Amino acid sequence: MDAKTFMGLFANIDCEVIADYSGRGMFGSRCVAVTCSRPERLIAEVFLDLAENETSYDVMIQAAKILKDGRIDSMGRESVVYWPSMKTS
Repeated sequence: MDAKTFMGLFANIDCEVIADYSGRGMFGSRCVAVTCSRPERLIAEVFLDLAENETSYDVMIQAAKILKDGRIDSMGRESVVYWPSMKTS
């Protein structure tokens, strides 16, 4: 799954997608991230949306393999969840 497809997983989720986030320890590398107020619900919401849209099993497996490696940075009321493996530059 490429970064553009991965970002599409969040199209129906209440979050803001960031295409060029550089998290802690990434030394300037950029990756896909999302900001949200309840990061603990994010993955469940993504999979609920995928299931409701009858997404293929293969796509769900690809998404799970990437989503499980997310990292979180706190920004006060919001959090940033980011995936270093989903590099954008």
